[in-house]
Amino acid sequence: MNKLLAFFLILFSTSIVSAQVWESQSIQYPVPSFGWNMRPIGDSVVWNFGNEIDSALNYTDEHYSIQKTTDAGKTWNTFNFPNVGLGFLSDIFALDEKTAWISYVNYATGIYVYKTDDGGNIWVDQNVPLQSWVNWVYFYDKDNGIAVGDPDSNLNFEIY
Repeated sequence: MNKLLAFFLILFSTSIVSAQVWESQSIQYPVPSFGWNMRPIGDSVVWNFGNEIDSALNYTDEHYSIQKTTDAGKTWNTFNFPNVGLGFLSDIFALDEKTAWISYVNYATGIYVYKTDDGGNIWVDQNVPLQSWVNWVYFYDKDNGIAVGDPDSNLNFEIY
């Protein structure tokens, strides 16, 4: 009985010891921000965006930034957000270290889905015809994906 107990103690202790340990990584946002929607791609690449916060820790609906790491969080690159004015950056989806999409509602000019295929330097409006609030985007490959918006007054969701 003691040999069986010792076997299980050794078995379980080695599985616990070999478990991964999370390490805190610091993202240096250009303005005080709340990080949002971490999108890991494999072991090294992560995309993220930051919502600016004020001194009361409320979102300001402006001054968004997009961040990416390609070395598992040791360093982060910050990219300019492609839209100006008050609005809400609702989602980011990344396919790889070069290709990502963001969904954004500009309160004055409308709904946008932007794509980058150069790692975040240039973002191009994809002209998605959403009429309601855009919630999220998801892509299966570089050319095929979906964008989903809030329901209209008849509770019909917009999906493109």
